[in-house]
Amino acid sequence: MPILETRHLYKHFDGVKAVNKLSLSFERGRITGVIGPNGSGKSTLINLLTGFVPFDSGEVIIMGKLHFTKVKCNEVAGYGLTRTFQDVRLFEQMPVPDNVLVVLNERSVWGSLFEKHGALHLAKAEEVLTRVGLWEKRRELAKNLSYGQRKLLEIARMLAMNPEIIFLARL
Repeated sequence: MPILETRHLYKHFDGVKAVNKLSLSFERGRITGVIGPNGSGKSTLINLLTGFVPFDSGEVIIMGKLHFTKVKCNEVAGYGLTRTFQDVRLFEQMPVPDNVLVVLNERSVWGSLFEKHGALHLAKAEEVLTRVGLWEKRRELAKNLSYGQRKLLEIARMLAMNPEIIFLARL
């Protein structure tokens, strides 16, 4: 059974068919690349699957159980999906570990404002930062990292969420 599947996914922008009735599936435990020239719809596909852009028609199926005709970006983490962006998106004025801790917060508005990070949160942040080779940068602000280190921090943040599906946009 595929971990992620699309059926007849369609998105147009004015007269341009960015994604035209696309049906595909991704297998669990496999690394799959989507390759094509500029303007062929690769980024649009990731944006559709992660809810950043609504699709016009079609269906997205996650783990064979969850069928969607609409994907909301604020809900995709709960379905085990996460992504990077072409441009790195970090909290520049926050230290490196805090950029990881922010994704470990509870997802409700009030919960995320008032939740205190415990030993488990801190251990998870240390684990993923060590895994990507950034633990020694734990006292640095995100804005002081090199571009490559910033990409690694973005990946550490994704790994901290324990996702089932990871979309990596142009590394």
